[in-house]
Amino acid sequence: MNDEGVLKRRVRDWLKSLGINTADLKIYIQSLTHRSFAHQINIQSRGNEQLEFLGDSVLSFIITSYLYKKYSNFTEGEMAKIRAVLISRATLLKIAREIKIDQQVLLSENE
Repeated sequence: MNDEGVLKRRVRDWLKSLGINTADLKIYIQSLTHRSFAHQINIQSRGNEQLEFLGDSVLSFIITSYLYKKYSNFTEGEMAKIRAVLISRATLLKIAREIKIDQQVLLSENE
């Protein structure tokens, strides 16, 4: 099995452990692949930077929408404080560790 095949199997197994079944792994692999790693093993991937940018915005929107609907009696300032905690580096790091994403991110040897 080539490097890309091993990579697909690894990502598929991890996703299954999270209860995610998908036939198309492309976006998942891109989201886990640092540009330097893609170049190192010569696979076609733009890396995860653009998806990270998009994901940050989507996450903020989803949380904002949820807070707006769930806590309509809260002020804008109160909702902003809750959102800040939910999207904080500490909170996201805790979740990332719980789902073991740190073991899945693909970095080059130099990173």
